[in-house]
Amino acid sequence: MTKPFIRIFFAFATGLLIISSVFSICLYHQYQPYLASCLLSGTFIFGAVSFILVNARLITQIRTDGIYLRFPPLQNRITKFTWESIGSIHIRTYNPTREFGGWGICFGPNGTAYNIAGNIGIQIVFTNGNKMLIGTNDPENLSIVLNRIGGSTFHLHWQQ
Repeated sequence: MTKPFIRIFFAFATGLLIISSVFSICLYHQYQPYLASCLLSGTFIFGAVSFILVNARLITQIRTDGIYLRFPPLQNRITKFTWESIGSIHIRTYNPTREFGGWGICFGPNGTAYNIAGNIGIQIVFTNGNKMLIGTNDPENLSIVLNRIGGSTFHLHWQQ
């Protein structure tokens, strides 16, 4: 699914919930105040979750001094991983649901994963043994940038 489709879907679903909640509150607030408050609470919760899901984006910057990562609105601060802390790095395909339990910021036996969609990412193994995977939708340009910046430092390869 594309991001615009998801935005339209969640906007439509949230709008429908708001309209039905307001309609129900107007009709039934005297007879069933509990139902009205449940509908209103559910609408706010669905709206908040929808906002987070629709606005989530993964910002990865690869610079000469390291890899910078930010995942707003869930993680607004920038996290920096220096090249000295990285033991090995490669681009690989992965199964997000099987390996990490889904998309987003996930923790599992294969390490930490930051992903939004797709099944291709940068697999990083740090010098302390920890693992991290960062999803990407542009593996070709990523490979070019990593080879240009880390050329002699890392042996970059594509693992399927």
